Amino acid sequence: MMPNRQRMTGDFEVLGPVKIRPADLYVIEGHRQAGIVVIGDAFATSCPAEGMAVEKNADFYDDRIKTASDAWSTAKAYHLKSLTLDNSPYWRAQRWTRFLVRLTQAASHAAPTHQRPPWGHTARS
Repeated sequence: MMPNRQRMTGDFEVLGPVKIRPADLYVIEGHRQAGIVVIGDAFATSCPAEGMAVEKNADFYDDRIKTASDAWSTAKAYHLKSLTLDNSPYWRAQRWTRFLVRLTQAASHAAPTHQRPPWGHTARS
């Protein structure tokens, strides 16, 4: 069904029931206006439906998995911002380290200079 799943996720075992969290997807309407560009969650997001009871909204916003995900996403965003923009010695060292690691990875996975065509025939002179 998903032939590359194991390569992406590795081996794993489901230890309990899978929890499905229903969500409504909202897409903004009337956004084509001069001077306005709406992107990301401001354009389309899953969130509680309009008109829900206050308790239902509170359940959504206080959900422990949602708040943990929000906290992780916020921390990741600030980390990547610092990695990209911060000019302190620590963040400059982080950028150089990432660059050198990726350069080494690319060099170790470089393709040979001469390869056979993918269809298996050899090139004729």
